[in-house]
Amino acid sequence: MPFRIPLPGLSPAFLGFVGPARQSPEVWRLFVGVILGASCFAATLIGTLHLVLAATGNPSAFDTLEAFQVPSLTNPIWVLWLLLGFGGLSLGMATAARILHGRSPRTLICAPGRPVVQQFCVGVLAAIAALVPGALVVLLWFEPSRNMQVSIWALWMIPALPLVLLQAFSEELLFRGYLQQQLAARFSSRWMWWFLPSFVFGALHFDPETFGRNAPLAALATMVFGLIAGDVTARSGSIGIAVGLHFANNIFALCLFGLDNHLSGLSLYVLPDPARQAAEFGLLSIVDFVGICFAYVVFLAVVAITARSPGSGGRNGPRLPS
Repeated sequence: MPFRIPLPGLSPAFLGFVGPARQSPEVWRLFVGVILGASCFAATLIGTLHLVLAATGNPSAFDTLEAFQVPSLTNPIWVLWLLLGFGGLSLGMATAARILHGRSPRTLICAPGRPVVQQFCVGVLAAIAALVPGALVVLLWFEPSRNMQVSIWALWMIPALPLVLLQAFSEELLFRGYLQQQLAARFSSRWMWWFLPSFVFGALHFDPETFGRNAPLAALATMVFGLIAGDVTARSGSIGIAVGLHFANNIFALCLFGLDNHLSGLSLYVLPDPARQAAEFGLLSIVDFVGICFAYVVFLAVVAITARSPGSGGRNGPRLPS
């Protein structure tokens, strides 16, 4: 039998996940829902910024934004503020599910009976296993600078960890919960429900101002991560594993190894400014990208081997935690 790459498909678990979305699969509802989520995200950021600035006697949030004086994200307080804003995104997607689609927001998280917490833990452990070798390479090869004392960093982690979880959950709720689910309810092609949300996810992380000439590579790595998250969502029938992968990845990226002058306020170490030291960041991006691709290849190999064994999940892959 020739070897075939076991790409995700309409498995029974995924069909159960997509089922509630089939009640209202119209594309216009999807666009309005995304706009609603983005609006709630922006409103939450502006509202909380206004409260903080008013409490400190500074100008209003609108004056600050118009003057392009958004506080530096190398400060822990303002990184926490940004992460908190993602609560508005979750609220917006929950509202879209209820008002635009007439269904419970819980249907964006999982199909009935899926063990979301167990799947989340699987995602966290899998991400740690994939990221630790890369972290060792960063420590030994790139020699990052210490950003703050360990004792101070540990105190910041008390509010940071739940807010990083909120941020990871909110993005997965939008891209793998809402977008992937609604697109699968309308289109049968995986190019629409799997590739398109991942492409958009990567494109939104295209940032030449921050990453310089390495911006395409950073966006590509993000897109591949989106493909992995979409794959495990399709096979497991929930966003639990994807949230676990995303959460652990962002702990490494935001809390352990931040980028100098870019979202480094909560980081224990900082890596070279990607815009000023393009060669060093380019090499780091390649290491990260190769690590992501290798982890995904291993995952697909496990899927292929398991699918050939008795009692497996068939052509759509193995049975993930259920």
